[in-house]
Amino acid sequence: MDMKHYAEIFTQVKVCQTEADVEQKIIIPFLQGLGYAEADWLAQSSVDKLRPDFIIKPSEATIKDFSYLIIEVKAPTININNKSNQLKTYLTKTKAIFGLISNGKHLRLFYHNPFQPVSVKLVEEIADTTNLTKLKKLVTLLNKRVALSFIHHLYQRQQQAYTQFSKVVTKVYPSFSNHPPVIPQTKPMIITVFNNKGGVGKTTLTINLGAALAKLGKRVLLIDIDAQANLSIGLRVDPLKDVEDVGKKDITHLLLERDTTLQDVIHRRRWGDLTLDIVPSHIRLADMEPDLMRIIDVDRVLSRKLNNHGYDFVLIDPPPSFSKVNAIALVASTAILIPTELSSYPIRALEYVLNRTFIISQSIERPIHVLGITVSRYDKRNKDENLVMKESLYKILNRINQRVDILPENTWTPQLLAVSRSTEKKCPVQSVEFYEQSSSSDKDSLDRITTCYENLAKNIIEQNLKLQESN
Repeated sequence: MDMKHYAEIFTQVKVCQTEADVEQKIIIPFLQGLGYAEADWLAQSSVDKLRPDFIIKPSEATIKDFSYLIIEVKAPTININNKSNQLKTYLTKTKAIFGLISNGKHLRLFYHNPFQPVSVKLVEEIADTTNLTKLKKLVTLLNKRVALSFIHHLYQRQQQAYTQFSKVVTKVYPSFSNHPPVIPQTKPMIITVFNNKGGVGKTTLTINLGAALAKLGKRVLLIDIDAQANLSIGLRVDPLKDVEDVGKKDITHLLLERDTTLQDVIHRRRWGDLTLDIVPSHIRLADMEPDLMRIIDVDRVLSRKLNNHGYDFVLIDPPPSFSKVNAIALVASTAILIPTELSSYPIRALEYVLNRTFIISQSIERPIHVLGITVSRYDKRNKDENLVMKESLYKILNRINQRVDILPENTWTPQLLAVSRSTEKKCPVQSVEFYEQSSSSDKDSLDRITTCYENLAKNIIEQNLKLQESN
């Protein structure tokens, strides 16, 4: 971007009255000019009970979750000269390199070096945002290319230091291995998580299984194809405020618009070192079945859009019904995971879910692999009731011609209040931020539940690898 264009961005201060105006009309366009995308920043994200307006964390950085730039925004009427202490605190807490404070008229740039006695220093003050010489210096330091270069250089130095120190550890402990366990690479898998009975924890399972796979180094996309949009909302993507009101697209556009691509509808969310990509849903999807029915070969519409999707795992969260969008989800899938509770009605629904899966599998002339049945909200204290329900579950599976496995008990997710609290906070249970804010008892529960989700993720990776070898 030409320097004059940067200066033109700051002329928008004439029509700014509030802090929000400065953010939308100046700061975000400025960041975009520097090469950053929405996935590269967090807005109003909590840091030790503090909330910087913007934390810039380049998504492609070799050091994950590295804060390069903090931006604090003020309304045009606020004098920023006496508002820098807050920004200095943010820099110290986040360990970011640069801090920028602006009211749209003026800019102050700070540099943070934690190894200096005075760690935060003012390096530039721009009273005239049309000063091209000063803007050029600012852009030189803050653009995304320079940020990625600095972070990669730091990564290489850290890697060298750890490699050298590992040699010291090996001398002390000769049996020590510096090589982490390898999670095998597998072919991409598209999984619909489905039970025809609602209220069995399907969406919670989808969110936290996706997070567990991401924690194991897998690239994960979550697709919300339920008009209730519980998955979207549960991952801090508001279908109205974050999508419709700002002119962005959701699952309805992907299904109904020929030229809308998968990349057009992806929203990225971060929780510390955990990143998930989401295709959000919208309530209008509930009224669009007639529109879907007019599309030629509609059942394959999502399957076509997911060609060359670039993820290791795609998890689809459909509604708990045999609707058209449910068929669309299953046709797009290579596998299905079926959650249930150990209670009579969810278990009774399994037969219909499996029959539906087998019918669709026959219609598309390729198998939809049944990963198995996993139990959610499991309470091991109800021993007698659990035993009766397990017998009912086996009776239903024995009536089905196809082999379907009940997944190991170490993948079953227990009924814990910590899970409900993570849902209220709109974050996966694996979120470091959520863990740090939890009580001691909840932390114990979170350790248990995250282990269950990790076991489930590893089970699915192993199944995918076996499928790959058998083919």
